[in-house]
Amino acid sequence: MQILPIIDTDAALNRYCQVLSGCKAIALDTEFLRVSTFYPKPGLFQINDGENIALIDPLTINDWQAFSAILNNENIVKVLHACDEDIELLHHFLSVEVKNVFDTQVAAAFCAYDFCMGYQRLVAAMFEKDVEKGESRSDWMRRPLSQSQLHYAATDVLYLLDMHEILARKLEEKSYAAFVQEECDGVFLGLNNKDFSQAYKRVKQAWKLNAQQFSVLKNLAAWREEMMREHDLPRNKIAKNEALMALAVKSSWNKKSLQSVDGLLSASVSMFAEPLLAITSEKSEHAVEVMAKPIKAEALLSRMKETLAQLAAEHGIAESMLSKKTYNEAVFRQIKVVGLAAYQIDAVNDVVLCWRQPFYRQALTILKGES
Repeated sequence: MQILPIIDTDAALNRYCQVLSGCKAIALDTEFLRVSTFYPKPGLFQINDGENIALIDPLTINDWQAFSAILNNENIVKVLHACDEDIELLHHFLSVEVKNVFDTQVAAAFCAYDFCMGYQRLVAAMFEKDVEKGESRSDWMRRPLSQSQLHYAATDVLYLLDMHEILARKLEEKSYAAFVQEECDGVFLGLNNKDFSQAYKRVKQAWKLNAQQFSVLKNLAAWREEMMREHDLPRNKIAKNEALMALAVKSSWNKKSLQSVDGLLSASVSMFAEPLLAITSEKSEHAVEVMAKPIKAEALLSRMKETLAQLAAEHGIAESMLSKKTYNEAVFRQIKVVGLAAYQIDAVNDVVLCWRQPFYRQALTILKGES
């Protein structure tokens, strides 16, 4: 397949988008830098249109209207592998929601391949081809890009359309196409979610806090999520988890004492002292909520995971795609309240989302039959 001359002008991109407008499916990948920022910085976009591979330089192009229209076109399938960060980049950089996404990593997990297989591993598994990894961590903001970088970038979309054709056919045969679509749509739910009330779950030790401390921790975690996006900084550049814990435990702080908090950079103190002091000084006299303690090894939970693994194998779905720790523990907590014998199977629907529900109901039916 031919690699086109790099597209680095508005006019060249507009011409190429006319070609893309006639495609039924295109393969898409991005190279980016994400070291000192929350949002990824684009370094290169790669497109496989079925006949040629195009490399688009985002550092030299200003007019993205035609390209955004392609991404937003529901009639064109966009084939990506492990699309989360690519979609996030495009969403933030171009203010566009990419429509009709097909994630080959997700699709492969419904076709008896391991979930979380990288592009290189999946290419090897499906086509017995070796893909070089050497430039994966190179500087994509550097100009000019080396021939090695350009070759690596082009290879990242070389096999995606072939993967799409094979996997899409298998998904239709297994009636799993809608499952894959649900998983891909879930990426956008996360991007557009402005409710940060569950951000405390990133702080794994928060279960050790009492109700008053936990109330402060929840507010700190939600605030950190907002500040990350507003100031385009990584979480750890705002405050590390251990800093949030320390701030929540102690009831009295001032600007000087903030300087001594491990995991809270002096730059953060200078920038955020006022809101930090305001949040930590809030008193919630009626706070009763605490974070649930981690679940230790429990026979019922282990058996539930074993049953889900068996169902996954029977249906040709990767176990780690079907069985999720968050859902498993949520169902387990439901059962602990009433006991397995009295547990109503449909209660699973309250804590398990979408396509997984019938599998979890089946697993619980098996467990109740064993008891």
